[in-house]
Amino acid sequence: MGLPEGIGVALKLCEAVQDLAAIQIIHRDLKPDNIMLLAHNEIRLLDLGLAYLPGIDAQDAVKPGGTLRYMAPELLQNAPADARTEVYALAVTIYRMFAGGAFPFGQREAVPLARLRPDLPGWLGVCLARALEGKPSARYDDAGAFAAALQAGLVSGAEAQAKPRRWPMVTPLQGWRAAAIILGFGFLVLLLRALGVR
Repeated sequence: MGLPEGIGVALKLCEAVQDLAAIQIIHRDLKPDNIMLLAHNEIRLLDLGLAYLPGIDAQDAVKPGGTLRYMAPELLQNAPADARTEVYALAVTIYRMFAGGAFPFGQREAVPLARLRPDLPGWLGVCLARALEGKPSARYDDAGAFAAALQAGLVSGAEAQAKPRRWPMVTPLQGWRAAAIILGFGFLVLLLRALGVR
């Protein structure tokens, strides 16, 4: 999916998840199979069979729920589902939408979106990487915060992209070496002048 259409769908997904959160419902099984894409990129979330209400279904909070490849790592350690686990599942879904179905992780490492879609802006990959963080505290707080980051990237994404450099990157050690060579050359010239050598 292209950027404008894909971001439109992503924002509507975030809005739907946030609407559920507003009435204290956590879906727990966000994935492409449970999303219906309608005309004009409208969406419907389907299959609330695994959803639960925090505080009401407390005994079901730590029961395994969802589809393994969309589940946040903490869910596999019996942590209850919450707004941040929803962000993780959203991010996997949105990543796959842009990556043509590929998952954001390989056998041993994460696969940056830029590797599969170099045509997309860098800020999108940054937003998705944060939403896919292994530690819940490093993720966006909820789907609303994720949506806000996507919107901010869309508005001012040029800043988030790497700007081409005119000069090659110089490390501090290389800078000091260059300064030492220049100073050494300058000292040599002054010494030769003082000795009267031309």
